[in-house]
Amino acid sequence: MNVLPGGHAHVWAARNNHSHAILRTLEDTLSSSERIQAEKFRFDRHRIQYIFAHGVLRQIIAGYSRCRPHELTFGTNEYGKPFVRQPGDEAALMFNMSHSEAVVLVGLTVGRPIGVDVELVRPIPGLEEIAGQHFADEERALIEAAGTDDRERLFYICWTRKEAYWKAVGTGLSVPLNSFGTAMPVGTPGRQLSETTTSPDVRHWWLSDLAVPGGYVGALAIEGGMPQIDYFEWTDPVL
Repeated sequence: MNVLPGGHAHVWAARNNHSHAILRTLEDTLSSSERIQAEKFRFDRHRIQYIFAHGVLRQIIAGYSRCRPHELTFGTNEYGKPFVRQPGDEAALMFNMSHSEAVVLVGLTVGRPIGVDVELVRPIPGLEEIAGQHFADEERALIEAAGTDDRERLFYICWTRKEAYWKAVGTGLSVPLNSFGTAMPVGTPGRQLSETTTSPDVRHWWLSDLAVPGGYVGALAIEGGMPQIDYFEWTDPVL
């Protein structure tokens, strides 16, 4: 069983470069509702991404719990943010998952809301228009000051930071993306974000960029102060 100390955030990364046999093993751990959802995808690529992401999530969480992957049950809050159902006498394991193309990212903490996001850096049409609609002034200034070759990466860095905070707060579309800024100097361990009208019950949130596979960028947001971030790589399923 994996141990998650208080004050730590565990971040797991998994690459979808496994065999069909491993994919079938992961699919066997999904709930009936998850399998139904997987079958709704029109294209095989999206169906495989869903099965891999949710199967890996179950594998990782089961490593911290007293059950097997297929025995886990999940619920959602009123805004759709998922949580794992646990016996009342256990410490509250909190998690968030993100996936982009071949990479799945899972963040976990004890008793602290968390959000993670990962994105493959790739060309994006209308970058300036999207930033103008959804980014704060400080983020738009950062992108506008960058050279042409750096703008796409900076866009995704800002985007993953905002998505991570959005997911950590867990109140969905009620938090406008342009209502908060995430800019920080390159190389810093992170920064604090002040509470907002949509997250009034916490003093602050901590935001960090993450070390993720090459070609991708990622970010983490967590309630409270700076955590110790521990990185892990998921490789093989456990039955």
